[in-house]
Amino acid sequence: MNKNAAATRVDDWVSNWGKDGFTEMATASIAMSFLAFLAFAFSSLISGYNLFNQDPI
Repeated sequence: MNKNAAATRVDDWVSNWGKDGFTEMATASIAMSFLAFLAFAFSSLISGYNLFNQDPI
């Protein structure tokens, strides 16, 4: 499930039952997962750079 699909489900929940603690936690969860993905991607780029730019032995 991607970020947009999860956000759409939260919007659907709010339109049916209103905003409550669950929707706030779901929105925060979506934001945190997106930030975690960005951190992982950045870390992978740094690791790849370090792996392929080592000094020869």
